[in-house]
Amino acid sequence: VMLGTDGEEAEELQCLYTAPNWYQSHVMDSNGSYIAYGARNMIQILDRTLKPLRMLSSHPKRVTTVSFADEDTLLSGCDGGVVIAWSVSKGSILNTLLQTPLPVSVVIWSASGIFSGDDKGFLCVWDSITRDKPIGRFQPFAEKVLTLACSDCADRCFLAVGYRMGTIAIMVVSEADLTLSHTLKGHDSDIFKLAWCKKTFPKSLYSSVIGESDVEKMLVSISRDKSIRLWNGVDNNFLRSVGYPPKLSSSRESNLSKEQPWAAVLWTDSGIVASSVMGDVAKLEEQSTEDGIVELKWSSFDSPHAHSKKVFCMSDLGDGMVLSTSMDREVILWKDGECEKVAHGLGGFAYGLDISPLAPNRVAVATGDNLVRIWEPYQNKVIQVWHSVRTKVMVIAWHPYREGLVSFGTEEGRVGIYNVNSGSMSTSSTYHEKPVYSMSWGYIPTKFEDDQIKTGLYTCGGEGTIWCHKPKELGKPAVNVNAYLAAENKYKNLPPGRTAVDWEFNSKLLAVGCSTGLIEIFKAPNLHQIAVFQYHSRIINKLRWGRNEGEYIPVKSEQQSTTENTEENPAQLLLASGSDDNHICVQDLTSISPSSTPVLTADRTLMGHTARITDVDWNPHNFRNLVSTSYDGTAQVWDVATGAGVSNYRGHAGRLFSVRWSHTHLDCVFTGSDEFTVRQWRISDNFDTMPPKTNQLAPSFTKGSGNKKKKKKKNVVISENKVEKEQSWRKVEEPAPPLENVIQPAILEPVTVTVNDTKRKKGTRGKSLLPLASRRDHSAKAEQAHQILQIARDMFTDSAESSAISSVDVGLYSQRPKVFELVAAERANHVAENHHHQAALLGIWSSDIAGTIDTAIQTKTMSESLLSVAVMCGLDKYTEAVECYISQLSKSRDFVTAASYLLVLGRTRQAIELLLDEECFREALAIAKMRLSPDDELIRTIYGRWADKQEREMQFDSAAKCYLASGDGARAVMVMLRRKDVASLETTVQVAEITNQQDLLPGVRAALQEAQKLEELAREGEEVITNGS
Repeated sequence: VMLGTDGEEAEELQCLYTAPNWYQSHVMDSNGSYIAYGARNMIQILDRTLKPLRMLSSHPKRVTTVSFADEDTLLSGCDGGVVIAWSVSKGSILNTLLQTPLPVSVVIWSASGIFSGDDKGFLCVWDSITRDKPIGRFQPFAEKVLTLACSDCADRCFLAVGYRMGTIAIMVVSEADLTLSHTLKGHDSDIFKLAWCKKTFPKSLYSSVIGESDVEKMLVSISRDKSIRLWNGVDNNFLRSVGYPPKLSSSRESNLSKEQPWAAVLWTDSGIVASSVMGDVAKLEEQSTEDGIVELKWSSFDSPHAHSKKVFCMSDLGDGMVLSTSMDREVILWKDGECEKVAHGLGGFAYGLDISPLAPNRVAVATGDNLVRIWEPYQNKVIQVWHSVRTKVMVIAWHPYREGLVSFGTEEGRVGIYNVNSGSMSTSSTYHEKPVYSMSWGYIPTKFEDDQIKTGLYTCGGEGTIWCHKPKELGKPAVNVNAYLAAENKYKNLPPGRTAVDWEFNSKLLAVGCSTGLIEIFKAPNLHQIAVFQYHSRIINKLRWGRNEGEYIPVKSEQQSTTENTEENPAQLLLASGSDDNHICVQDLTSISPSSTPVLTADRTLMGHTARITDVDWNPHNFRNLVSTSYDGTAQVWDVATGAGVSNYRGHAGRLFSVRWSHTHLDCVFTGSDEFTVRQWRISDNFDTMPPKTNQLAPSFTKGSGNKKKKKKKNVVISENKVEKEQSWRKVEEPAPPLENVIQPAILEPVTVTVNDTKRKKGTRGKSLLPLASRRDHSAKAEQAHQILQIARDMFTDSAESSAISSVDVGLYSQRPKVFELVAAERANHVAENHHHQAALLGIWSSDIAGTIDTAIQTKTMSESLLSVAVMCGLDKYTEAVECYISQLSKSRDFVTAASYLLVLGRTRQAIELLLDEECFREALAIAKMRLSPDDELIRTIYGRWADKQEREMQFDSAAKCYLASGDGARAVMVMLRRKDVASLETTVQVAEITNQQDLLPGVRAALQEAQKLEELAREGEEVITNGS
């Protein structure tokens, strides 16, 4: 297929790539040739023009810090406690310097060594990138290290350390040792960034603040307390305090109180550059007042394009150029205070793309970072829509003929419309119960249209409902299209949940996809069903109409192809569908006759993807070509006429969610993925023509590919490079930073995990009650065909063959007696395999309660649930069942429950004796006190045996209580006499007096006097020792 180009020089390809991580002051660095920043758990490498070069991926968690060591060596650290040295040109790992459980907050390189800090305040030192562990480890303060800065300008090397609580520690570096010199105190909160004066900084600048000879000792700090301080860091002198740069715009102040404040500072060759809390960047300069007084004032970088939110990190590129990263997910290159270039980034999955039919240079992007983006790639311009979104945007669609109107659906089920030209936003009052996955603009049903509103917004949510929203009446309830279709077409059986919706360009035909793979075609204006297709076997993810007004495309086979583009048929209508069954189907609907019989075979089936299809799009320049995206991580261009592959793009490193063919460049396609990127690529640049035969991504990403998840076994070694558990594309969980992703075995060792097989996960199903029937339902195709014939004979004939069929094969689909036979077979199978609970349930289902109870008694598998129904079999059977259960409980040493069931049968003394034999004295005593007469001898027996046990265990106080409760005061006094301390003997005297033990009183009092004398002698001895010392 000749795709071709316009013959002109190709334009530079554009992309939206992963934005830098937030709230990190060292997440970006540059060395004059390369720019690097941490994005999720990867590192993005750019050149000086902000053109992406490559991604470095091996960190287990979010990258928090990067630092260049030389022209080609990069250091990086992450929340996973790993520090890595990279070769930037080769994109390979040179060495792993550190592996620790503590998150690494900062790593820097200097001529004196490599230094890192972590969340617990530990500082690590290396003298070379070849070492695999630090040569020194220090903890001056047990607080999180937020920033490090090293000065090589003075006679000695000094390391400045900024901590969370506002402390700045100045450390002297000598070989492998760090010595605390002093601390700089003045800030009240977190130190965001520290920067020493550069060697190349002119000594004449800031001379009003510090002498020229001491310029090299200057240190600047910026803190959460909204102050920037200048210090003589070497001599421990505070020089000057200045506030944050002023805010250029006051329109954003309303959001400031809701956000965590952050700012950045940088010392360049021309002075100090810092940011305000709202993202305004400025340089600190000396300015003379009218009185001739020199003051330090901020000179803002005033540019048409600036950051709209707070800045997290800045880096010096040299030659007057400064880089900054912000919460607005943009990287701006400043040159001499002017915005030179902007790199736009994404902070979430690129769920949806759509190109405006009226302004083809505009690409709408639906992302998981709570933003609607309007991207003009060739002007490098992005409009970000924050307000009224508040959650992940799952799908987006332009209005077909109203310029600047774009609709979107969110994860919360909300539907909104944004006007790009006016900047206004409106939200529908009708919400979906689950995320919105599909939307399309089309004709409003005749019953609900009016003279002013002809076109409505159709949206489909995860709950399976389609709503039609009127764009000018979003405050009113939307039309329930499901209910309208059911009423208009008089369904005998309601169709399954709807999953996709798409209108033909002229709003004459509506295509609706369902969760079972069913596709319905409805005709406007009344939406009468005219066709049904069932060539997909799984959920429909995407439907896309194509209107070919050029040369006829032979989609059908030669025997079927009879229609040509003529005056009567001016355009060829093609419908492409993508499903979880991994292939795309194309149907020619140019001439279609109404029919309710499902079409089981597609005109053209495009096969090659190894995972679910997520999106499809027609080539607007030549409808012979179709492009598709899949969970296998590739985008495929097809020749629909032949079914052959044209080009396969493999530039993404993750699952693909969305695709659109460029309306202005014949050879270009846009794709969005779960790696937080939207890429533009040329079809002619790809050498591969078909997707790889084996899926390159992890199996957990490809539920639709048929890869089954292996069951966990005990003591399985699970490598940390396994990705997160499988997530359906219909509900993709997008983790917020820090994001955990692939961990290479070279970085972290495998972890041994012991899995408890008996503990069932929440929400999982138990064992099947009908395993035999289930296995037969999943048998080979030949056996399935035999079963279908058996069911047909049984249900529609009276032949002798029908009575001889196996109940296990077709019991659920046959007459009632066969079902009973099936349940009996399943029940016997469960008993044979010791699945007694399942067998009992089947017995109850078949109303054989007495037989079920007898089986449980014989097999000693009685349960509480069976006891609850045993009452229906009479008192004798119930008593026998309870006795069986008591026996089971006693063998399992659950004596308390066994005694409880003895009480149910009225056998109180037997229950007490059971507990007494097992020395459950408290439980036995509680029952006896409540159920027996107060004078019953069994109560005294319990007290006596319990007191004997307590006395043997030297629990004299508890034993005395038992004797007193049983009325034996003498034994209580004798037990208490075994305690020889004064306090216990005083209590014993009182007990003897109360219980009238006259014979024992003299001896008890004599023992008390002796104990008092001994205590007095001991006290006098301690006083002598104390006075002598």
